[in-house]
Amino acid sequence: MNIKDNPYKYIRDYYESVYLDMGNRVFSILSLVIPSLILPDITHKKSRNIKAGINFLLIAPPGTAKSSLGETFGKLAYNSFPFESITDSKLYSIISQRDFVSLVIGDIFKVFSDKHLTKTMENVLGDEQKISRLTQRTDDTEKKIKAVAFLAGTPNSLTSIIQEGILFRTSICLVFHDENKHEEIGEYISGGAFEKKETKGEEEKIIGYYQELLKIQTGRHEIKQITGYVFDKELREQLIKEWKPLVKPMVKRTKFAFFRELHQGMRYACSHCFLNIFNREIVDNKIVITQEDVDVAKKLMKEELETKYKILTCSRVVSEEKLKTVNDLSNWVNKYKKDYKKEVGKDSIDIIGSLMK
Repeated sequence: MNIKDNPYKYIRDYYESVYLDMGNRVFSILSLVIPSLILPDITHKKSRNIKAGINFLLIAPPGTAKSSLGETFGKLAYNSFPFESITDSKLYSIISQRDFVSLVIGDIFKVFSDKHLTKTMENVLGDEQKISRLTQRTDDTEKKIKAVAFLAGTPNSLTSIIQEGILFRTSICLVFHDENKHEEIGEYISGGAFEKKETKGEEEKIIGYYQELLKIQTGRHEIKQITGYVFDKELREQLIKEWKPLVKPMVKRTKFAFFRELHQGMRYACSHCFLNIFNREIVDNKIVITQEDVDVAKKLMKEELETKYKILTCSRVVSEEKLKTVNDLSNWVNKYKKDYKKEVGKDSIDIIGSLMK
């Protein structure tokens, strides 16, 4: 397959062959995070513009290739800056010198245990899109910056990401492998060990493809820079029709707002469209969003909303039921497991166990 024919499928298929049961679902979002950094913001006729950049958060147990996936993202992304431990002032001094940056954080627990650093990250990754020194109150220490991020952590980080609001600034991928999937992955690893490496240069093609997209947005390509989007009203309405019935019960139960997730649906559509630029119409330097782009956006937006609802509902249970010990959890499972799993899915017990720690 030529990568330009269907880059979304090409990228996901390749990384699924590298990271079994992780590559496909991680790169269903991560492949869109990379080009979202260099896209123009989404205009709004009354409110402030909606930023185009997507942030990704991977929560999975130790040993599930989080570090390797972070390294892969770093190779593909633009202006990547990996770190795990850094001071607020050091972060400012480094990324304030850049106009755009892709952050790679392998252990969010370390980063978000620092309140000053947490606030800086919220500003960089949120709608504010700025970085400033928190130790001074002068305007000249504030700088607008475009940023996207690959964030990773183990399940015991869930409490922190809820408390600090990072949950609502990211697209979250939550991974728990059951015993059968764990065994299948082990067999995959064992079966390929000591064998001759099979490679056809797929990753080099993917890197080259993303670099070609960068050339377009920096005026070094025969295709002129994309300055905006053509998004038909009927296609746009599909996103709000998908969003409304999903969030109504979520708002009622959690009392949280989920407008950012609607924005996220728009970002997914724009980034998927740009990823497929060689298969899209361009009118006056604006790229035309298609039904395919909207279908991908609806699917990812729905999955994101359901995952966040699952985490927030499990957090509520831990709080309301005052679950603190394994015995507490065991008693609760015996009493409510059937009804609760029906509401939030099969991962609920794993999530609750993580939130208790």
